[in-house]
Amino acid sequence: MPELGVTRLNAGTIDSTKTGASTSFTAVAGTTYEIDMSTGSPSADLVITLPTATIGDSVCVVLTGVDTTWGVSFTGTINGISLTAQRLLTVDGSMVEMTYVDASVGWKFGTFSNHQIGWEYHQDNTYTSGSPLAVNNARVQVTNDSAGANTVTTESPYNHSALWSSNKVIADHVGEGLILRVDFTCNPAGVSDYAQLQFDIGTGAPDIVVVDRTVSFQKTGDTLVSTTSALFVGSTFVTNGCKIYLDTSSSGDSIDIFDIGVLVQKVY
Repeated sequence: MPELGVTRLNAGTIDSTKTGASTSFTAVAGTTYEIDMSTGSPSADLVITLPTATIGDSVCVVLTGVDTTWGVSFTGTINGISLTAQRLLTVDGSMVEMTYVDASVGWKFGTFSNHQIGWEYHQDNTYTSGSPLAVNNARVQVTNDSAGANTVTTESPYNHSALWSSNKVIADHVGEGLILRVDFTCNPAGVSDYAQLQFDIGTGAPDIVVVDRTVSFQKTGDTLVSTTSALFVGSTFVTNGCKIYLDTSSSGDSIDIFDIGVLVQKVY
């Protein structure tokens, strides 16, 4: 049985020489890197390539100082996903400790702390009860101008694009995890009317619907609808964003909606 030293199950050697002035480097197993990105004048993320390792080897990185634009990124296989210059650390005091599992899984998080999670709520001010968005036997994009009084953007993830912009959900990196809640008040024309609520990461040529949920209405008159879905982000999502549609072309129904709200929460 191999001896368990400082490279195994912990990262006991401290390296505090890396700063915002450092060039990208390959980590050494068994090392804890204390990195001060506020020192120097970085013009890009400091990219750490994870080393060729033996099962049980560990690497730890702690961010002891921050730059307002650039953080620390990683290249390697983490939790079974091959990543290239994936930004993980951006906030003062954030840290990640990883242990090598095998060639398939690669490096696995033991501890990961960074304020890259957050949320935004966007309330529309265009469509009201007196001037609703009409969905009449058609597929119509649900828009949101973010101009409503209850819009909140102060809890956005650090150093991330706005989560909702140009009438679509925005993601910066492959592998992100998002929760998307859509709220609206509707006034269906008849009892048992229904529509398809769709989340689409395509551009129309073609449509790429990743969530298609039936929303049924059991009564006429104003009805509040709130529906929540979990989304993961791939490269097409990053390129195109995710738009929201309400489709009554299958039902042939006419539905008016207003008081539209969109909650986007980045959870990974």
